[in-house]
Amino acid sequence: MDKKKILVGVSNYKKNCPKARQMLLDKGYELIELDREDPYTKEELMQISGDIDGVIAGMEPWCEEVFQTAPKLKVVARFGVGFDTVDLDAAKKHGVIACNVRSFMLSNSVAEYALTLMLTAMKNIIPMDKVMHENKWDRFTGNQLYGKTVGIMGFGAIGQCFARTIQGFNVKILAYDPFPNEKAAKELNVTFASKEEVLKQCDCITLHIPNTPENYHFIDKAELDIMKDGVVIVNTARGPAWNLDAVYEAVKSGKVGAAGVDVYEQEPPEKDMPILQCPNVVFQPHSSSETWESKEAVSMDCAQCVIDALEGRIPKTALNV
Repeated sequence: MDKKKILVGVSNYKKNCPKARQMLLDKGYELIELDREDPYTKEELMQISGDIDGVIAGMEPWCEEVFQTAPKLKVVARFGVGFDTVDLDAAKKHGVIACNVRSFMLSNSVAEYALTLMLTAMKNIIPMDKVMHENKWDRFTGNQLYGKTVGIMGFGAIGQCFARTIQGFNVKILAYDPFPNEKAAKELNVTFASKEEVLKQCDCITLHIPNTPENYHFIDKAELDIMKDGVVIVNTARGPAWNLDAVYEAVKSGKVGAAGVDVYEQEPPEKDMPILQCPNVVFQPHSSSETWESKEAVSMDCAQCVIDALEGRIPKTALNV
């Protein structure tokens, strides 16, 4: 019997996910692993997917054209919560089970990161670090989080983790979600409000919404205009969740006091983006989930999804069954 082949679209899988990798090898699977940082392109996938049985997907595009070239494929397990790079309808049409990972460790990692970006931006940590590296002694005045009103846009697993993480700061927490989880909100002392109310009332706002057509530029000029002057805004969701050009104009005018950016519409982003020159904006390279604890939990869940599907079971996080 031929070995089943698993395509791994996650960079540094051998180094970062040794337990999950061994779990797959112990099943007798052959692993074809990404050997660079950039994801596979559509054209590359179409060339190599002909004899692939399963996929651990990074950010490469699993679309109709690719599924057409993968007749043996049974499962695509996304290495993370977001599944916007996988066409669920096309997967189902071709008999492919699509899964994501809903690990607490992943959600908690992103929540901690969002809070870190918020505090780093509010307290001018990056500019002060820069001047210290230049052997200067310039100090900056920042802001406290204590006592502020904080808005969470998207109250799913990550939004709920963020609310839990921020409890010790004595903040008022407002949340917007079109499908409000009242039980979780009550447990976490969160008040649901409309999108407009969150925008108008909050001193700090963090985005945790899914990347859907409805959420494209969820934050744009009109939304920024009704926010409080000096608002702090953080995006660890997806780049299209806001219009970064509009955010730049709001930062330049002082409407936005500080911002934290982890995700971009184009990744890597263009090197000449004007907002990169703003000292009160903290930039990161889409790294909010990059912790060892998260990688282990996510990789193990992904591996189990692949094993379940290839052994005839429905993975517990299947999205299109």
